[in-house]
Amino acid sequence: IIDGIKQAQASNKTPAFAYVRVSSDKQEDGNSLEYQEKKAKEYSEREGLYLIHIFSVIESAKKENQIVFNTMLDLCDKLGLKHLVFKSLDRMTRNLIDFARIEKKIIKNELIIHLFQDGKIYNEDITHNEKFELGIQALLGKFWSDKISYDVRKGNLFKAQNGIAQYRSPYGYIYDLENKEHLIDKVSETDIRFIFDEFD
Repeated sequence: IIDGIKQAQASNKTPAFAYVRVSSDKQEDGNSLEYQEKKAKEYSEREGLYLIHIFSVIESAKKENQIVFNTMLDLCDKLGLKHLVFKSLDRMTRNLIDFARIEKKIIKNELIIHLFQDGKIYNEDITHNEKFELGIQALLGKFWSDKISYDVRKGNLFKAQNGIAQYRSPYGYIYDLENKEHLIDKVSETDIRFIFDEFD
């Protein structure tokens, strides 16, 4: 990272970090790590930013004090680096604690936030309207995270109380909803029996 800052200075470009995040390794292409990295690089090139490191994580942003996210912010403090590139606020954070830390740093001119999907840049000149806009987006992100979590818990509780399998059947089986039991999947049975016969 130190070498990257020196290279940025030698190139007369502004050093920056990018942060890309997905909630799971099955995220759709529009939010995939590869997609976000590619777009962050393209954006940085256009804006004269020199990406010295891309922080890439697979984790939910609804939990407070995300480790990689806050490590990145700590490095910004330590190195005096201001520019952070994200796809969108949703990819940045979905909890109000980490959002509050970012907002405070913007106001104190410690960070400049780039959201390349929205074409937005937030710096110390942030207006009350922009603060309101960011705040609303942060609250909406938290709302949807809370809603999904609530729905999943309620759905799993209902299944448990009614003897329904909460998760998918393991490979080689299908779940019979009517009789509430796992059955051998005729489609994959040949493959599974071959594996058992060869290796058991």
